[in-house]
Amino acid sequence: MTDHIADYARHLSDLGRAESTIDTYTDILRRMDRQMPYGVWSACEEELKEWIWSDSHGRAHRKLCRIIVNSFYEWAVRRAEAGEGGLDYNPAAELPIVSAPRGRPNPIAEVQKIELLARAARPYRDWFLLSCFTGARCTELANLDAGDITERRVLLHGKGDKPRYVPTHPLVWALAQELPPGPVAVETRGRLRGERLTRQQVSHRGNYQLQRVLGLDGVHMHRLRSTFGTEAYEATRDILAVQRLLGHASPATTQIYVEVGDDALERAVAGLRAA
Repeated sequence: MTDHIADYARHLSDLGRAESTIDTYTDILRRMDRQMPYGVWSACEEELKEWIWSDSHGRAHRKLCRIIVNSFYEWAVRRAEAGEGGLDYNPAAELPIVSAPRGRPNPIAEVQKIELLARAARPYRDWFLLSCFTGARCTELANLDAGDITERRVLLHGKGDKPRYVPTHPLVWALAQELPPGPVAVETRGRLRGERLTRQQVSHRGNYQLQRVLGLDGVHMHRLRSTFGTEAYEATRDILAVQRLLGHASPATTQIYVEVGDDALERAVAGLRAA
């Protein structure tokens, strides 16, 4: 089964998909392959539905899994049609459509931000600081090199390897003076010591530190990005500027990351001119 998944990963690479996307697709397919009765290659529609709609999967994850398996099986069917040893049908074709949940801003409280930056051990504190003050995604942290941080701006390699620049906060520049050359997020133990971590490793290890080590229930890496977006908007009141900082194609996406507090609503109403 692993060979089929590896072949599919090469197919995605040939299509020009981002490495982070390929890693996500193959990681989910391999987990499905391990956990399903006869593996993902031999799965039927009922088995796929039971796995994807399990109680441990939220709606966003279900939607992603459905997209992945449908793409995987469509590729397998095309292989069969080309005589390359694929499948004669797509068992995911009739799976129910999963609507995406409407996102909402979810920044962390100021006291939590102070606590995690004060208590976290390195290198995790470095990751948290960069997320809070550049809005970096986990994939951008994984791709970040110390040389990408200058006194004026930070170069982040975003989704689809699209670069974006964020002005350098003084705390980020101070951190940059302490970082050794090379990747910021590296393996710190074992025979792979010094090797660049993947997006999944940054996400999993960062979340473990936040929730299990620091005891910040409900705080995860992506909420630090939402915190950056909210604080940047509070400082500028410019949604287009925050859109550029976060690297979004649309301000509608940016609105999901920006929380508007009650004080801003009160100021808006107080500012209305009387008739």
